[in-house]
Amino acid sequence: MINKAVEQSRFAEFIDGLLLEAVQRGLTSFDQILLSLPGVYPSTALASLQRLAFKGKIPEKILLDAIKLTSDRRCKQMTPESSGCGTTGRVLLPVPHPLDYDWRFGDKATNYLLERCLEVTDAEDCVVLLGAPSVLARAIERDYPRKMVLFDGNRAVTDSLTRFAPKGSVFNCDLTGDELPLISAKAVICDSPWYMEYVKSFLWSACQLCATDGYMLLSTPPAGTRPNVSEEWAMILEWANRLGFRLLRVEYGVLPYVSPPFERNALKAEGLHNIPGEWRCSNLALFVLKRRARVPRPPKCVRDRSWSEEVFQDVRIRFREGSDAAGLEDPTLKTIVPGDILPSVSRWDDRRRLADVWTSGNRIFRCDDPSLLCKIAKSIGCSGRKLTQTETELVAEASEQIINIINLEKNEYMSYWEEVS
Repeated sequence: MINKAVEQSRFAEFIDGLLLEAVQRGLTSFDQILLSLPGVYPSTALASLQRLAFKGKIPEKILLDAIKLTSDRRCKQMTPESSGCGTTGRVLLPVPHPLDYDWRFGDKATNYLLERCLEVTDAEDCVVLLGAPSVLARAIERDYPRKMVLFDGNRAVTDSLTRFAPKGSVFNCDLTGDELPLISAKAVICDSPWYMEYVKSFLWSACQLCATDGYMLLSTPPAGTRPNVSEEWAMILEWANRLGFRLLRVEYGVLPYVSPPFERNALKAEGLHNIPGEWRCSNLALFVLKRRARVPRPPKCVRDRSWSEEVFQDVRIRFREGSDAAGLEDPTLKTIVPGDILPSVSRWDDRRRLADVWTSGNRIFRCDDPSLLCKIAKSIGCSGRKLTQTETELVAEASEQIINIINLEKNEYMSYWEEVS
């Protein structure tokens, strides 16, 4: 077992090699370098440039230009795919929330996947989508000539798509535990969260829904995502083989994701601005199901906490459930990190467990009584008994905090749309 320090050191050397190769190919701007890399997080790429410049392996000007670019708070014009809230057509999806591990394909990726499905299916065939709502949205916009069926555990997303999709084509379903309907699809597009327990559950579901000799199109993390990706890929291949899938080919870096607003805010909290909207690209692995093996379903993925949600003008705010407060506790928001935006999107960040309130803009807060704050957010008030002067002041302060957050994040989302209009 390699310890974490050694693993991180080897990963840093790997990233340095990728960036050095990019510079040797003639790439000099940070935009160009980042887009050429296999899913390397922007702050990781910038740290690599700093190491390479310090060692004299790249011109210092490349580093200085990268720092100047990422420090400039003025937003650059984004591509249409970079709005972060959905697709560019008539079907709009809810703003992603970080607790849902919700990254969505941009139009380039959705069109690419739809074209691949046309190649492996006939007109009468069904295509199943596992956790890929932007593909269904794009199919609706294109009047796609295949029956499409989406399974997704995000209620806000499925409710939104139900208004546009044909009846019976959208299922709100936890793919790690809910019962699956009897469907035989010629192609299954699988886009699970990039954590092994979710990948295994999504692949098991794909096996149940895919016809024999049907195809699975699986989005997988590229090599620069994190240190153990190669080991994870080996585990994916072994699990897929157990289920009866056979790998046909892998296409590298062909599926760009839109950087959601919560990730953009996390990057800005790190001081990184003007990052390309589709810097993250996944690989596409094409499998064929040669036999449906009888393999027990993996254990259900259990979240460590339960959350309730309120939505205000597209701003989604989650409140931790299960408060043990006996009476009215202090419902005001308490700062966890400077600026209130968590400068990370990794689920392994220890600060995540401190959050009692979490917004779709990646703002996190502690709160002594999140259940009460949820009620305040919903009604901007509190009932049941006469409040003391101190309690009245706390409720008023909490109400003002929620209103300020809603206005702040609504303005952020509006700016994304104005830049692509």
